[in-house]
Amino acid sequence: MGDCGGLFLPIIQDCPLEQLEAFLESSVRSGQLPPKGWTRCSYAAKRRALLRALQGAHMHVVFAMQPASHHFRSELQCVKLEEDVLNEAMAALCADAKAENRLPHREAVSWLLEQGASAKALLPACRPNDQLAGLSLLAALGAAAAPAAREVVKCLRDVDARVCQAAAGTLGSIGPEAVVTYPRIVGKVSLCVLDQKFKPNVREAAAKALGCFGQHASEHVRALLLDEDSELRELGALAVGAAGRTEEAAAVAERHVPILISWLVEDSSAATPLHRTAADALGLLGPRAGSSAAAALEARLLCDGDDGVRERAAVALGHLGTAAASHLEGLVACLDDRDAFVREAASSALEKISRARAQTN
Repeated sequence: MGDCGGLFLPIIQDCPLEQLEAFLESSVRSGQLPPKGWTRCSYAAKRRALLRALQGAHMHVVFAMQPASHHFRSELQCVKLEEDVLNEAMAALCADAKAENRLPHREAVSWLLEQGASAKALLPACRPNDQLAGLSLLAALGAAAAPAAREVVKCLRDVDARVCQAAAGTLGSIGPEAVVTYPRIVGKVSLCVLDQKFKPNVREAAAKALGCFGQHASEHVRALLLDEDSELRELGALAVGAAGRTEEAAAVAERHVPILISWLVEDSSAATPLHRTAADALGLLGPRAGSSAAAALEARLLCDGDDGVRERAAVALGHLGTAAASHLEGLVACLDDRDAFVREAASSALEKISRARAQTN
């Protein structure tokens, strides 16, 4: 009837269990679907095979061994995805990746997190390089990394500022789903923004994360924008700008535009940093900033004595696209600006607005 261990021969029902289990493991290791009759294998053999499939990122094999249907899972006598099974697999993925100097397989990590695996193995304490690698992977997963949010938050208090900054950036990449998974995140990230013990780049990253949380952190962002401390107001503007990454968060941030416009109309020299930050934030919001923001940016472009403010106002107008179509005089006038960077920004903005209008028509 043929050799049960042969790679090209079918598995028959009466094949010796030891051979069947060996063939199951070799098959999934090479990315082949489980052989016929694999459900006869012992629990331990199925567990080893599932681990091999995950280590190789053979997700079609994983799905075959762990179908979504509870009925089929029971019928196939699948491995129960208990905490020890999931965490063993996550640790194995991380160990393999470290040995091969690469990131763990993204698809396998995502699946494990979805099933309830802990992210601790991805973010080992006191090993900053490994933590940074894990945070990079989670950031790339975006909303799919939401189950890891609680572990990521712990990294905000790491002794290594690079890890703190990366953790805040990762939470921003996860977005609102991080808050759904762990509601206390908003308060913890907000405290990171407010705490002057953190380095500026960490506080900035935390502020951007708040903006990415959308509705969940809207009141925290508004409080920053209205604070008496100009540094906190600037951090609030960073949050608004970061919200422009996604439609959902940008729609929430849109309600803060009038505050940023009020900064632009202020003429005191002390407001220059706020002028710059407001222009940047409005530009990142794009067309959602609206024609009122475009008018304020054009006015600042024409009257501000700071080259940097004028350049940023021009850049922002370009990002506003059709929302700035009725406010082009300032850009045209700045084609003869004394500063070369302002002239270049104005020219680029006019081209962007022209393209945006053409696409609309």
